[in-house]
Parts: sequence; C-alpha cells; structure tokens
Amino acid sequence: MKNEEKTAKELRCLCGIENCGVGMKINNMPEGKVKIQIINSKDIDSIIVNKFNLIKILERIDRKQIDNNYIQISSLIPKNNTILDLGCGCGSPFVGTDFPLIVGVDIWKNKFDMPEYDEVYFNDVREIDKLFPENSFDVVTCIDFIEHLTKEDGLKLIEDAEKIALFKVIFFTPKKWTENKEAVENKNYWSYGNKYNYHKSHWTEEDFISRGYEIIPNKNYVLAQKAMR
Repeated sequence: MKNEEKTAKELRCLCGIENCGVGMKINNMPEGKVKIQIINSKDIDSIIVNKFNLIKILERIDRKQIDNNYIQISSLIPKNNTILDLGCGCGSPFVGTDFPLIVGVDIWKNKFDMPEYDEVYFNDVREIDKLFPENSFDVVTCIDFIEHLTKEDGLKLIEDAEKIALFKVIFFTPKKWTENKEAVENKNYWSYGNKYNYHKSHWTEEDFISRGYEIIPNKNYVLAQKAMR
C-alpha cells in the first residue's frame, strides 16, 4: 500500500483540483490491452480495456465522479427532480446520475462530451432571468461557480436562482480564497484558457445564512441549500 500511495502523489491528476490526492496509472497488458488505475488515498479502481477503445475510456475516466463532494450534492436532490445547473463547466458533478432532466448554462463554449445533460445553453448567467421563467425547474444548482462572479453579480444570481427554482436552490463554493490562476493558465487543467474561470469574489457561510440558507457540513467548501416551498 505504501508504494501505491507514493504513486498517487507522484502522478499529476487531470481533474484540475489542486492537491486532490488522485493519480492515474496506465500499464500495458498482453493481447493488445491496457490496465488503467485510478488511485486515491482510500482505494484503487482498475479497469482493463482494449487499446482501440483507450481514448474513449480516458474521456470518461477524466470526468469520473470520484469526488465525494459531488456525491454529497447529488444526495440533496430527490431523484425525480429536474435540475438547472448554472456555470456547469464540464459537467463533472452529475456524471453517472440519472435525474429526469438536467440543463446546464455556461458562458464558455467548451467541447466536452456531457451525456448526462439534456441540453447546455452557452449564455451569460448574469442574464439567466431572461432565459428561464420563474418556477421552471425543481432545483437550481450553482456548483463551484458563484466565486467567478463579482459580489454584486453573485447576489443577483442568488435572487434569480431563487425565482427559477420551484423547490430548492443549492450553492457550493470554496471556503479558502484563491485567484484560481493555475486552472486558467496551466495547460494540464481542463479549464486552460477559460478567461471566465478566475475567481472574483469570496463567499462565507454567513453570506448564505443571512439569506435563509441551511449550511450542510463540508470541510473545504461552503455547501448551502434553501427550500423555496
């Protein structure tokens, strides 16, 4: 196990999360196959695939839902609820889920394969009130996004999200402040070149408590939800 932990630290993760403790290792196998291992501090997930399918498999592995934060967020949403995901990025939080309708909105016109989403709108979320009517989705989520807006724009986003959501609004944002420069300027990150990915504001639990939100315990992130009905 010590060697496995060392390997995880030496390998650079593709997820774009700084110091996430996850690594990926690929080994050649007989009969034209390869073994792919996703290594984290708790476990090792292994799959053996034909080399012909390697690229397609890697596209899914790179976005695999290995983040417990995403599992925690999904657990707050009833399975039969429709979701509007604001600032959806590459769609990682909802990989592997089966909600009846997931619609994403993001200003960055990326080229990611996001099969869990029924539709993705490439629009400015600061004008989300012009795109969707009130009470048009059961749940509105804003995952790792509000910090990319100014405080003023973020406050408007909260108001708009609460109008669009029929039952619940969920916000998820880092507790620790960073400018997020590496995620934009480092070619190893999925968000490389996305000028919208810099951080512009810092949000605390009190910012949401003062607006009637319930705080869900999380070590590194502010996870807040508000029931609308």
